[in-house]
Amino acid sequence: MTISTSQKDTPVPDEMQIGVRKSEEPPRSRNPKGRRPGSDGDAVPNPLLTASPVEGNTPCMIAKERNPEEHPEADKFSKAGSHSEEQLAFYLRRSFVDEPDVLVVNDLRLMDDKHDVAQVDHLILHRHGFVVIESKSVSTSVKVNKLGEWSRMWNGRYEGMPSPVQQAKRQIDFLRRVLIEYTEQLVGKMLGFVQKGFRNCPFEILVAVSDHATIVRDIEIPEVVKADQVPERILEIIKRHNRASSLFNLSPSTLNWNNMDGVYNFRDEEMQNIAKFLVEHHYPLKEEKRQAAKEQRTPVPETPPPVPQKPSPGGLGVCPKCGKQAVIIWGGHNYFWKCPACEKNFPLKEYCPTCRQKMMLRKDKNRYFIYCGLCKTPERLYCEFVAE
Repeated sequence: MTISTSQKDTPVPDEMQIGVRKSEEPPRSRNPKGRRPGSDGDAVPNPLLTASPVEGNTPCMIAKERNPEEHPEADKFSKAGSHSEEQLAFYLRRSFVDEPDVLVVNDLRLMDDKHDVAQVDHLILHRHGFVVIESKSVSTSVKVNKLGEWSRMWNGRYEGMPSPVQQAKRQIDFLRRVLIEYTEQLVGKMLGFVQKGFRNCPFEILVAVSDHATIVRDIEIPEVVKADQVPERILEIIKRHNRASSLFNLSPSTLNWNNMDGVYNFRDEEMQNIAKFLVEHHYPLKEEKRQAAKEQRTPVPETPPPVPQKPSPGGLGVCPKCGKQAVIIWGGHNYFWKCPACEKNFPLKEYCPTCRQKMMLRKDKNRYFIYCGLCKTPERLYCEFVAE
């Protein structure tokens, strides 16, 4: 599975670090419009960094802020939703802006090559896993019955509503699939030879309701808290993992293999890689609408079928690890390169020259063609494997 990216012109340099700003650089002011500086002589800031109000060598661990321009408030419901998310983002910033072991990603929207979308209100990345936070604009009362069914008070009576816990579980499934797909690019190996992964990585859920709401529980649901209690609950989760990961608790008799508490331990570089990857692939709703409107406005010109031409090698499919020629493999969700010499996997990185979307692959015997599923760019031959 591949996921789309909306960043078109300004790539994120690999050397940029989340949470570190050199003391000799002046503090950068945030752009209220969310735009990057152009060619006016200003240095282009790291899009993953959020300026801290304190000068000096101060860490800032907010990997992505919420951008109000991506959420037009068309009615009172969208306005209430925006307010609840902004309120929680404020609590998270106040609590974790200087916390070196926590990265906060607000308002994350991912879309894969099949146009499946996951919208995560707030994502917490800590040393031992993730916390997905679903923010709900319930300001009156929310109730959860013994069957786990949710309802909210509206006009003096309870009305049913979708379960935010189940919604967060679907988001976690999406995130886990994406992270597994790019494992080797994001995390290293344990003991130098065992590849880390995300298949069993802890993802925990919190559902935040308004500070003014009341919560009626017929059953115990620890995931549901008020917005101002979220930072404290996150710290409790992290402390639980820290206790489990201590040397005293790492004996086989005390390790809890059911919930993987304390088993994962991301390094600084790995946390930066994960957050950078997710922010790079944030795909706002307005970008999707813009692409759809562009497709409707601009008819695809009728062109004769392209004449397939065998591409020159030019380093296509060369393994970045050992330099040998890799082959294209189907992995169940998408195609990827696999090196038969060192067995390294790496993704196909081809983007449409028209709309900048990740291009899709089609196989015809020993030939592979690429095409854009969004703007209908004509198909062309990507590569051809010739038997020796």
